[in-house]
Amino acid sequence: MNGDASKAPEKAGLFLKPLDEAGATEPEILPLDKYAFADAIIVVTASSRRQARGIADAASRFCHENGFEVLGMEGYDAADWILVDCGDIIVNIFLEETRNLYKLEELWSRNRRLHDKETEE
Repeated sequence: MNGDASKAPEKAGLFLKPLDEAGATEPEILPLDKYAFADAIIVVTASSRRQARGIADAASRFCHENGFEVLGMEGYDAADWILVDCGDIIVNIFLEETRNLYKLEELWSRNRRLHDKETEE
């Protein structure tokens, strides 16, 4: 992780405006715990592959303009799920049907519940 996890929701929130301006819908910010590979995940929906690429470009541009590092981008060509790795913030851009298939929000909330049970024991 590159940043202060306590500031992750605030930093992730900064991404919402440029993503929205690029056409992203249904934004979700998923803060992660201290054992995760990042501090937060952002999940948004795009209505087309072209729009998904535009949203990914907006996320990358936002990082460069604000001094955040972009470590990589995956899925840009297929564009049904594009991941932009901004170090401590991971942006996931899905087409609606792909987002419904993978249900990333449910996966991470389930992981958090399992982790909470393990720490209680």
